[in-house]
Amino acid sequence: MQKRSLLPLASLPFASLPLAPLLAGAALAALSGDPALARGFGEGSSLPIVDNLVDWIGFRDVTGDRRDLFAYSLIGYALFFGTLTDFVLRERGFGKALNGVVGIAGICLALHFVGERLPAFHDTTGPMRFNLMLIVAGAGSALTLVAAAVLKNAAMGFLQRNLDRLYRAPPPKPLATEPPLDPRIASALREKR
Repeated sequence: MQKRSLLPLASLPFASLPLAPLLAGAALAALSGDPALARGFGEGSSLPIVDNLVDWIGFRDVTGDRRDLFAYSLIGYALFFGTLTDFVLRERGFGKALNGVVGIAGICLALHFVGERLPAFHDTTGPMRFNLMLIVAGAGSALTLVAAAVLKNAAMGFLQRNLDRLYRAPPPKPLATEPPLDPRIASALREKR
């Protein structure tokens, strides 16, 4: 008789998540979260790329640990968004990890180009502005992924058509000389002329 565990691995909620990004995110949190919370990084973040990204988006007033929280939120969103969209798009997408990266790029593009230019952001309170930013970020990530998937599939279709044309057998060449005719047929043709 086989001994069954009370909680099989397949029933865990994180079993469908890719293991490598999950471990990388946990290691990143363990390595950079502790010094940021213990000493503080002043204006900057403990993650070097986050400072430039946050400044480019337009959140220059976000400092220190809030930048780290923003980075970890992006990593968590990438894991969730990449896994969810991989189930939806399958071979039309880019895979779990790249779907998440494209989603983050969409968030950053949407917040940079749309975020500060909407008049509704300037006339609202803090919670309303936050909700509008979430809507813009979600729409930006979804639209960027859909646009990238459409471009990828169009390019792959174009390449496939050209490769099919390259590997197709060439059409037969016309004969340079006429095949010899039976002497009776040749004489009948001469008599007709």
